[in-house]
Amino acid sequence: CKGKNITGKEFIIEELIKENIEHKNKNDDEIKCYGDSTIVSVNGPFCNEKNMNYSIFETFIKETINNDIKPDFLIINGPLIDISNHCLMTGIFPSFEQNGNFLQIDTIDDIFAKIVYPILVEIDPSINVFVVPHASESISKYTTYPQPSYSQKLEKILKTVSFPKNLHFVSNPSILNINGFNFGINNIDIFKNLKNLSLDNLFMNRFKTITRLMIENNSFYPCYPTIPALNDKTISTKLSKELFENEEEEEDEEEKKEEQKNYEDLIVTRNRMNKNIVVNEVNESCNIPSDININFMLHNSSYVPHLEQIENGCVSINSNSFHQGNKLGFYTVIKTSKKGDDSCDLTVDIKKV
Repeated sequence: CKGKNITGKEFIIEELIKENIEHKNKNDDEIKCYGDSTIVSVNGPFCNEKNMNYSIFETFIKETINNDIKPDFLIINGPLIDISNHCLMTGIFPSFEQNGNFLQIDTIDDIFAKIVYPILVEIDPSINVFVVPHASESISKYTTYPQPSYSQKLEKILKTVSFPKNLHFVSNPSILNINGFNFGINNIDIFKNLKNLSLDNLFMNRFKTITRLMIENNSFYPCYPTIPALNDKTISTKLSKELFENEEEEEDEEEKKEEQKNYEDLIVTRNRMNKNIVVNEVNESCNIPSDININFMLHNSSYVPHLEQIENGCVSINSNSFHQGNKLGFYTVIKTSKKGDDSCDLTVDIKKV
């Protein structure tokens, strides 16, 4: 879509851009289990909300990831530098020290280049790392959801286009096919955004219900137009009604079906890194291709950590964040073990940092 964000608080849509980008069919070997593997998923923020101290996250990478768990894949969901951090909001940065020397930090870009990126580089080269942006990310090129990957922005910050081969920057949301399993990564607090969702049965599990709606509607964000900032007094409400509720411009059924098909097919890059990894980056779209079955849906929500089995076989996982305000949070460990009949045993644990 095209629009304006004049105040910095509200994005007003002026035009919807619809396109149909070809989506390649899945290869047969993508649905096979290739063997035993361990996947770790961790959500930002990665420092205390009152300071910019990344020492605990650095220790977690060096000891827990590199030495204890030694996963095959590590999914890091931003924000890497949370824009709501107290230091950023006040403009007062603490003193940063490295190897006994004080670092010159003048900008947010300096924090990433001199503090955060060196931690990412310390990850064992044998571990494939996927880094996903977040809407509250201060170094992201766009702070609206959905988002492209960090790549272009980081190239400017680091003044290089060469990153470690095991470090992969993907969009938000994204779909990763790892060892035959499809991981849907939705790095936004969908449960908070849809907290006013009306449930017919008050005893229904809200986490399961919303995740099931995502799967059934083939959408990482099954609410259109989005909820925030829409009320009778805002200009966005008027424009939204003109865009989405204009009865004078009704389309016939065939046009609607064709339009729906275009939306379902809207997916762009399909990057095969090796036979065990396929990345589907959803570019400026929240749609889940209808020919892809999500096995794991990874959330980053401030709500209580949860692990839920959805009726269609999908597992909904929310490990909350690495830092929960001033407290340490959780991370997720997923293990797959291949059996003789090409099937797999799965174990999923949400662990305290």
